Amino acid sequence: MTSLIRKDKKCPALRLSPHPVLAHFVAAFVPSTPREGLRSPAIPPFYANLGELGNTLFLYGKRDPLLDGTVLMGVKLMTSGIEGVFDIFEGATHGFTAFGEGLEAAVDAKKITAKSLREKLENVRDRSSRACALEE
Repeated sequence: MTSLIRKDKKCPALRLSPHPVLAHFVAAFVPSTPREGLRSPAIPPFYANLGELGNTLFLYGKRDPLLDGTVLMGVKLMTSGIEGVFDIFEGATHGFTAFGEGLEAAVDAKKITAKSLREKLENVRDRSSRACALEE
């Protein structure tokens, strides 16, 4: 299996977010968690056992301060033998998919998500049909 990072041609090289930005996100997401608790798999999935995770679609904005975590997660997926597709949208920020029809990147992300889900459901249906045929 492979992992792909698809990005806009205008997107320059990815770089890690500065520590203060990440500290802000951590404080907002898990304000009462002590530092040693931040490696719990319930907080960042990076520390989880990914063995049962299926193929994964990540949609991120290039201006998302957490984008570097996505790249690291991609490496972990690849080393776990899981296929990951990463679509990085130029100019989009964290949570850009919530902007709906008012943001072109959000509309494109919705289409990509729908296509990916259709493909996954077709694969499940095909496997189910084959299993039923074997039982007959």
